[in-house]
Amino acid sequence: MGSTQPFTRQSATSPTKAALVLPAPREAAISSHTASAQRRDAAAGRTREARSGADAVIAFESVPRADVINYGIAKPRGDAGPVFALSDVVEKPSVVEAPSTLAVAARYVFSPRIFALLEKTPPGKGGEIQLTDAIRLLIQQGGKVLGMRLSAKERRFDIGNFESYFKAFIEFALKDPRYGTELREYVRTLLV
Repeated sequence: MGSTQPFTRQSATSPTKAALVLPAPREAAISSHTASAQRRDAAAGRTREARSGADAVIAFESVPRADVINYGIAKPRGDAGPVFALSDVVEKPSVVEAPSTLAVAARYVFSPRIFALLEKTPPGKGGEIQLTDAIRLLIQQGGKVLGMRLSAKERRFDIGNFESYFKAFIEFALKDPRYGTELREYVRTLLV
């Protein structure tokens, strides 16, 4: 599921442009199958607004408080509207320690600053270099780090475990214009 490289550089010839787009360590899919052109345009507008002058933009979604232990959680600076400033991101906090219920939704846009910070980041939880730790360092050094909420019409599929991967696969496969109808009929025969 995805590349074996931890990150890829984009626009390497122009170090002042946005340079890094990362999937989360637990890759995810964001569905916009039912999104109208108007909603897609609104999302693109939020993204442009958020990226202007930011060192990082991170997508977030609300999760039940009991689930914060599974995600990086936002600590907004003030009100957490559709686009908001971050004062911290906490990796897999306890339910009591979680500063919000806004979980990283597995999509990031970074300026080139993140590369130097990743190189300085010591291994964290699980003995791995945690992207969250580099983001925290970026915030501590005064970087402009913004969060962007997924809209109510955008759905994220967590595919970091088999159960949720299977659900995501089935839902996407059933909506596939070429194979969905045939697959739906096949699944019906299995359920009788």
